[in-house]
Amino acid sequence: MNDLHGKRIVLGLTGGIACFKAAELCRSLVKAGAQVQVVMTEAAAQFITPVTMQALSGQAVYTSQWDAREGNNMAHINLSREADLILIAPASADFMAKLIHGKADELLSLMCLARPLQKVPLMLAPAMNREMWAHPGFAMARAAQHAGAKVTLVAGPVSLPTPRGVLRIDVRSALQMHDAVKHAVEDANVFIAAAAVADWRPASAADQKIKKDGSGETPELSFVENPDILATVAKSPRAQS
Repeated sequence: MNDLHGKRIVLGLTGGIACFKAAELCRSLVKAGAQVQVVMTEAAAQFITPVTMQALSGQAVYTSQWDAREGNNMAHINLSREADLILIAPASADFMAKLIHGKADELLSLMCLARPLQKVPLMLAPAMNREMWAHPGFAMARAAQHAGAKVTLVAGPVSLPTPRGVLRIDVRSALQMHDAVKHAVEDANVFIAAAAVADWRPASAADQKIKKDGSGETPELSFVENPDILATVAKSPRAQS
């Protein structure tokens, strides 16, 4: 049976050109049997229209905390309580900063803040321009720790110092990162994916340098796909509960 069948997912869209990919994501979730409720920020509506997302989700889209369609005018409470998962895709740098500081000045951030922590997981898919993406990736871990969170940082081979109070797990390959993340998310309330992991790895590793033999021919190398870490987390029992 499909793991997403009958699941109630709030798909949150924040401002960024990656919003156009949210249309296909929404359609895929619905096709998998999920009930998708789209919530958009004002900035997101500058990139893709609520009408488009309503057509794809089959549900009326919410854009304002003052939406009177909810009988008690508390959409941020009602929608978050009914969800099995809140997925922010794309999650802009500005929106992630709001979450870190507990700022809730519009419907989507209010929902994230008001959700029942133990019942409704929050998943973020960060998207921003390359300069913002290249800003020191440990800064998010440091900011989350300063905001009072217990942070586990899974890091590849970098020379950055570990932020004070953060538990760091060092890995050197995509497989090691996959295993470390899979273990760490078992007790996590929020998962932030901020690593550009290689899609492929060599099928086998040589135990020494592959030397040239004078033939001028390129040695044959075969590759296999690395596991999709974000997809693994999305399918985990913790994310589905």
